[in-house]
Amino acid sequence: MDSRAITSQNTGPKCQPGLAPTTLTLVIIQPVAKSLIFLTQKLPGLFHGTQGLRQTTHHNMKTIYFVRHAKSSWEDLSLTDFDRPLNRRGLRDAPFMGKLMHAKGLKPDQIITSPAVRAKTTAQYYAEALEVAEEKVQHQPVIYEAFPEDIYRLISGFSNEWKVVYLFGHNPTWTTLANAFSSSFISNIPTCGTFRVDAEVDDWAAFTAQTGTLSEFHYPKQYFS
Repeated sequence: MDSRAITSQNTGPKCQPGLAPTTLTLVIIQPVAKSLIFLTQKLPGLFHGTQGLRQTTHHNMKTIYFVRHAKSSWEDLSLTDFDRPLNRRGLRDAPFMGKLMHAKGLKPDQIITSPAVRAKTTAQYYAEALEVAEEKVQHQPVIYEAFPEDIYRLISGFSNEWKVVYLFGHNPTWTTLANAFSSSFISNIPTCGTFRVDAEVDDWAAFTAQTGTLSEFHYPKQYFS
């Protein structure tokens, strides 16, 4: 800005009638200030190290959908707990909930499931609905009978190339985890219950109860009477 031009306008005949020197200076400077604000918002690369830059470029987010397996059958008492299949209601709920999640438009980079039959069958239905390739569905033995600390340890080892992961597991751990991420008490994650947790972190090792926030919670009885 040319200070001489401002002085000339403040003192010479070009000064608009009724505008004091201070007022006229603001008339000139205000559009410039607005332009700088516009540039800061639209072209943050020109202003390195500013708070505005951090706010504009911080797009890092890790998301996990925790899914409890669908309803399982106790009909065949000769089967171990590990081998129990889904019952009729579970076979209804798993495909339905998978399609519900697909409608939200957030496709997972990876699906990781307990190898127990009821959990991996649920994961298969979700994978099909979410259009996830079979090679992106991983069976992880540690999830079966895991404690919350085992799940946190598992999460910390995820590839940082993944942004969205679906985890299929069991109670009581899933309910304990939901409460760790929620601001309000959740008494139970029912069968096929699905809750979403988001954390603004770059590294999965930083995905913890302190950084993650429960943002969605869905379960079949919300949709079936």
